[in-house]
Amino acid sequence: MERVKTPILENVSRLENFYKYLNYEVGSSGLLFGLYLVPGLIAGILQLAAVMFTPYLLYVIYKEEKFGWFTTFIVIVLLPVLLLFVFAFEYNVLALLPFYFYCFLLRFEVKSWMVEMRARNELVIQKITKDNLSNEFEDIFEMRN
Repeated sequence: MERVKTPILENVSRLENFYKYLNYEVGSSGLLFGLYLVPGLIAGILQLAAVMFTPYLLYVIYKEEKFGWFTTFIVIVLLPVLLLFVFAFEYNVLALLPFYFYCFLLRFEVKSWMVEMRARNELVIQKITKDNLSNEFEDIFEMRN
């Protein structure tokens, strides 16, 4: 008797939550324009949000095994931030721009990851359905003989 392999569906919920938080991060980048009105308070809030979101961002990228995005994070976000802190500390608020640009780019990519994952899940479900239907037809065919 042939043992049926249990299909594994991919969990999309981690990416859905990540996408939702990325939308908040990108949306909060609009506060950068408020830096002219209340520079200290808004800059502090945006920096705190970026610092608190970064570990989660890196965790999801690691779990999804998208290691190219680690390299992109280092190039787009970390290097400019380090250079600003070393050579132009008085402009440390500008360090937020690369971070929010990275989040903006990543948001589009996460959406395509979710679409691909859902398509793979749908393919697995269709395959299971097709296998089950063919087994039912075989059973019906055998019963009629």
